Amino acid sequence: NVKSASSAQAAFDAIPLFGPDLLITDYRMPGELTGLDLIAKTRALPEMKTLPIILLSGSVAVPEALKDKLGDAQDVIVLAKPFSPRDLIKLVRELTGVQA
Repeated sequence: NVKSASSAQAAFDAIPLFGPDLLITDYRMPGELTGLDLIAKTRALPEMKTLPIILLSGSVAVPEALKDKLGDAQDVIVLAKPFSPRDLIKLVRELTGVQA
């Protein structure tokens, strides 16, 4: 099941309700919180310390800079746009253990 949210805050508010197996967020999100803020707040929840997270970035040059900003969340996978939807699906399946 896929759940979407209109902002990083809305996504964070939904996390305890749905207990996701994976979080995919963009670096730039509507509202005051960025994708990095969402990751930090999510990782602060004890039950989400090991949640697989994919952070999407709009620039090929940004992923390394984002990795520096992730701090303790270095296990976050950063994907630069454009990326192949097939590659994203493959990555989601690997991270969640869901097969086709």
